Amino acid sequence: MKLTAKLAMPLVAAVVSVGASAGSLDLTGGYGKTSTYSTSSDGVGVDITATRYGRSASITKNRRGLGVNGGVRHFQSIGRETMTFSFTDAVSLKNIAFDKRTWHDWTGPDKVSYTDSNGLSLLLSGDATDGLFNIGANGIEWFTIASAGYWTSTFVSSIEYGQYAVPVPASAWLLGSALIGLGGLGRAKRRQ
Repeated sequence: MKLTAKLAMPLVAAVVSVGASAGSLDLTGGYGKTSTYSTSSDGVGVDITATRYGRSASITKNRRGLGVNGGVRHFQSIGRETMTFSFTDAVSLKNIAFDKRTWHDWTGPDKVSYTDSNGLSLLLSGDATDGLFNIGANGIEWFTIASAGYWTSTFVSSIEYGQYAVPVPASAWLLGSALIGLGGLGRAKRRQ
């Protein structure tokens, strides 16, 4: 194997390794409560924790999704409840879905504030009857949702994300071209 090929192989492997894949977490089904809800999809793990009135609370799970253990088992505003989703690797967060039956029920449309590890803050609200909100945030290590509307009472039913594709730095491309150039110089020197 020539020196150029030997040097180029690690560079090609590095470029190929930055591709992204998608994961979707269906949080519906099953019953119970736990202090931390942990799951994974497509090689990325997520730990979900909750607070109620600023203190640690249990996560509840049922057929509609995840809630916070309190007066009811919904994710609700009455206890100023929050949920934090922490990922094992940085992700590109595509969307968050709330249970469509409870998102806009007799209490009206719910409101939830979203904050992530990159400092992005959003208010997820409105008359969206499907409860699906596109986030489109990259490089997220964690995000927190907090009930914001007075009558918010719903479940988090799913999240969709992709593994964050780390951009190849310009220095890697320069190193690759330098290695190829050195290989060409070596070949030219042997021909003389």
